[in-house]
Amino acid sequence: MENAFPKAGHALAPEDVAEYERRVAAVRAAMRQKGLDALVVGDNPYGLEAGFRAGAYLSGFGLRWPLYYTVVVLPLEGEATLVLSPGPGGGALAKARDRTWIKQIVGTSAKTPEENARTFFGLLGATYDQDVIPTLKGYGLEQGRIGTIGAWPGLEETKAALPNASFEIADSILKGIATTINSAWEETQLTYSQRAAEATMRALAEAAQPGVTYRDAFRAMYRTLVDHEMNAYPLFSVMTGEGKPWWPFDPGYELPDDRIREGDMIGGELPVTYRGWHVQYCRTWVVGEPSKAQTHVLDGLKAVQETMRDRCRVGMTGDALWKVTLDACDKYGFEPIARSGHWIGYWSAGELGKISGDRDGHFQETSLQFMPDNPMTVEEGMAVVIHPTVVHRATNYFGILGDTGIVRNGNVEYLTSPSELP
Repeated sequence: MENAFPKAGHALAPEDVAEYERRVAAVRAAMRQKGLDALVVGDNPYGLEAGFRAGAYLSGFGLRWPLYYTVVVLPLEGEATLVLSPGPGGGALAKARDRTWIKQIVGTSAKTPEENARTFFGLLGATYDQDVIPTLKGYGLEQGRIGTIGAWPGLEETKAALPNASFEIADSILKGIATTINSAWEETQLTYSQRAAEATMRALAEAAQPGVTYRDAFRAMYRTLVDHEMNAYPLFSVMTGEGKPWWPFDPGYELPDDRIREGDMIGGELPVTYRGWHVQYCRTWVVGEPSKAQTHVLDGLKAVQETMRDRCRVGMTGDALWKVTLDACDKYGFEPIARSGHWIGYWSAGELGKISGDRDGHFQETSLQFMPDNPMTVEEGMAVVIHPTVVHRATNYFGILGDTGIVRNGNVEYLTSPSELP
C-alpha cells in the first residue's frame, strides 16, 4: 500500500497485544451485528471539546495537540490501518510508530512547496482523504458498507470517491464498549492514575505546613504530577477562618505568596489522566488541629460519601443518586454545590453525542452524572467517582471528598489504597 510502512521495532508487551486483540474482537463482533464491512474512526484533536477519541481507544495512540487528527480504518478482516499527519520532520509519525498497537501506519508528507506552506511543514493537519481513500480501496471496500465514528478533514471527499459504498454513523458500536472497565489491562491503567493521584495529594499535604507559602506547597504538588507523567487540572480552595473560601490560583494560574497558617482548611480535587485513563481524587483537611466546626464538616463528608456508596446500585439513575446526596447532606446541614459524582475511566468516552451547555451540562444526557434529571444509569463494570461537594450552611465551610471505584457485583469497589481512605 502506497505510503505505508511497517511499525518500528518497538516491542509491545504481551499484555498490550492481548488488550488490542480483545478490543478489536469486541468491536468486530458489534460490526457484524450491524452488517458493517469496515469502521473508520476519526479523532478530533480538540479532545473533550469536540468529540470522543475512539481512535485512541482502538489504536493505543492519540495526539492531544490541536490540528492533528488521527484516523483508524478497521476492516472486518485483516490488519487495521492508522492514518495521521506526519508532523514537522515526521515527528508525529515517529511517535505513532513507537507507541501505537497498530502495525500498519499511513502518513503522507507534503510533496510540493505549496503543500509545505499550507501545512506549515506538517504542523497543520493534511486533508486525510488522500490516505483514507486508497486505504479503503486497498481493502476492496469500493462497494462496502462502512461505519463512521467521529470526523476528519476530507470525510465528504472520501464518500464522493467511493460512490458505490455506503457510509453510516456508527457511534453506538463503541459507546457501550468504551464506557466500562473490561479487562485487567484497563484496570491497571486506571489504578496507576489512582496511585499517582494519591502520591500527588500526599505531596501537597506534606508540603502545606505552617509558614510555607502556598506557592511552594503547590509547586511540590506539580512536581509530583510531572514525575508520574500525569496530565491534571487541580482545583483547590482554601478557607482561613470563617467566610468564603478563596482559590489559590488567579486567572493567570499564578500561585500566591500567602503563608499557610494553623487552622487553614484546604480542600480540592485532583482530576488526573494517564494515557487517557482518568480518575478523580478529592480531599479536604485542616492544617493542624481542626476546630469543632471543621470536624463536623470532615466527619459529615465521610458519612455522606459512605451513604452514597452504600446506596449506589446497578440500574440507578444519576437523578436518583442526586436525591440520595440531598437526603444525606440535609442530616449534616450541608448544601451540595456541584454534581456529587459521575462516570469516569477512559476520559472522553462520556462525550459521545454530548449536548451543548455549561461545563457540567456537556455531560447531562450522554453519560452518568449525579445531577438532577440525569437519566443515565449505573452499569456493571462502570468506573464511577463519588465526590460530595458541599458548603456547611451554618459556618459556610466548604468541603469535598471523592474516590474513584469500579462497580463489581453491583457494588462500588474503590481503587483507593486502604491507607488513603478517610
